[in-house]
Formats: sequence, structure tokens, C-alpha cells
Amino acid sequence: MLNFDSDHKSFKGNIKEKRGRLIRNTVLAGLMIANLFTFSGCAKEVPCSIEKPHAHLYVYSYSYDKDNPLTTYIPSEKDTVWGRTRTEQYIFINKEEEELLKFAEKRCLYRIDENRESLENIISNLDDQIEFEYSKKVYISVGKGVSRVTKHYWTRDPNEENLTGNTRVCHHIFHVYKIIKNENGKYESIKSDDIDDFSNLPEGYDYIEDPVFFEKEYVNYNKMSEEDINEYRQAYNKEHQKQNKKH
Repeated sequence: MLNFDSDHKSFKGNIKEKRGRLIRNTVLAGLMIANLFTFSGCAKEVPCSIEKPHAHLYVYSYSYDKDNPLTTYIPSEKDTVWGRTRTEQYIFINKEEEELLKFAEKRCLYRIDENRESLENIISNLDDQIEFEYSKKVYISVGKGVSRVTKHYWTRDPNEENLTGNTRVCHHIFHVYKIIKNENGKYESIKSDDIDDFSNLPEGYDYIEDPVFFEKEYVNYNKMSEEDINEYRQAYNKEHQKQNKKH
């Protein structure tokens, strides 16, 4: 990720040196989020001849990295579970393991040790992304009539009309979880503090939330010249065309 000072208020380094990375991650993040919600809401049961209690391996492939899917074992015979696709690979499980797997599945948690390479790749593609403010004329109700006013919004697309020149950086944070049994013998999860560095995780926290739940904070509010915006726009469009060819 980009290097921030301790207050997350400013870049350490030249914005132009970071721009190519920001553009790439802006495009890839959009592809990931779009793909994350394209799952079937009507899963079908798959015939299975395995009689002993077991869990099948389910995979979820992000659109830009089909070779590195997230994986998790789920005690289910449905062909898909929240966008995760069932495979024929399975493990035998006991009652306690079944309860643990079901608990993790309901909370959309993945084991870190089983998905480290995939998670490192996903998080690296969620580096900080620059956003642009733009203005738009809208109509609002005023008494019995309407009034036309100017409102301001944010976008990651530098091609948006009426950019104001104001920019900010979207900084991603995520959480890892420790699963324990409470005094009643039921599983519960303990959520970590905010994390933005995958290489420095708290000990004993073996699960991570689904990337769709990664959070954003906005930092480094700034002003960008028209010349810099045009330069960014050209690079953004070039990267976007390249990514579209891949997908």
C-alpha cells in the first residue's frame, strides 16, 4: 500500500510516482466488486454418494485471478453457496468440525492459512485508490415546487464530467477473527482491530472476513491541477482498455 504518515494525512513520496499503481488498483478493484455480487440466488442440490459426514471444497474466483481462488470447506451439497462453487474434493469431518465449518460459512470467514497466496494477491490489488470530486445539477423538492441545485459526489473515473479538481484517497482496512467456544459450548468470533497490513496479523486470529466486507477510509484530501488530471485520465483509459481485453 502507499506509505502514509502516522495520521494518514499525506503521501510520503511523489504522487506522480504512485499514479500508475493507483490507476491499476482502481480498475482492478472495480472488477473485483462487480464480480463478487454476480452469484446465483437459486442453488441446486448435487447428487452425492458419499455416506459418511463430509464437507466439500468450495472455490471463489475473482475475475482478475482465476488461478488463485479463495477456498473453504462447507458441509453442503449445493452447487453454489454465496458465489462459491462446489468441487468434488472433500474431507471427512466429525460433529464438532461440522459445527465449526458451518459457523465460519455463515459469517463468510475464510481460513487464512488455506488462502494466504490468494489473500495476499487480493489485498495487493486493493491498494489505495484516488477518487475525484465532481459536481452535478439535481432537482430537489422545495415546498410544493422544485429547485435546481448543485451537489457534489465522488468517483474513481477521471472521465466524469464537471470535475472540481478536489481529490481524496480511498484507503482499505480489513479484520481478522479468532473463533472460540464460549461458556455455553457455542462457537463465537472475536473481531480484530482495524488492519491494513497483511504481513502483520495478530497471533491466534486464523480467519479473515470475505473481501466484500473490507472497509474504506478516506484520507489525503487534496487539489489536482487540470494538467495532472488529464495525465491521469490518459493513463487510466489506457489501463482500462488493457484490463477489458483480458476479461
